[in-house]
This record gives sequence, C-alpha cells and structure tokens, in this order.
Amino acid sequence: MNFQEHDTVVLLKDTLTTRYGTSEEIVLQRGSLGTIVAPIFNGSHALVEFADRSGKPYAMPELPLADILRVIDELEFAA
Repeated sequence: MNFQEHDTVVLLKDTLTTRYGTSEEIVLQRGSLGTIVAPIFNGSHALVEFADRSGKPYAMPELPLADILRVIDELEFAA
C-alpha cells in the first residue's frame, strides 16, 4: 500500500511514545487515528500526528509503515 503525506491512518498496535512537547510517556492505543505529516522516509517510516477532538496535537511519533493502515474515506476504483 502506498502512503502519502496527509493520509489518515489507523494504528495497528499499542505504541509507547512521548507526549508532544514534553517527555511524558504515553501509550497510543491500537485503533487510534492519525495523519501522516511528513513524506515517507527510508521507504519504511512515517511521521504521524495524533490530535485530540479539538485538533490539538498530543503525539507525533515516527512509526514503521507496518504498524499503520491507511484509512480509505472515499470511493476508489480498481484499475
């Protein structure tokens, strides 16, 4: 699956990270929705932003692509 900047993704497993802007450790739970905020690097990782309901970011970990799944929110046609 091809990932692109601004794709909405879902986390496939619980992930330990730090709260954005602090050193407080938090666990992002499987099923959390995030947005890819930087181009894919090394072909294997993405910087993903997780935000609360008001849009304030609370975590921005670098995640392996194997740990996320792109959310398809529009109709895609088979080629």
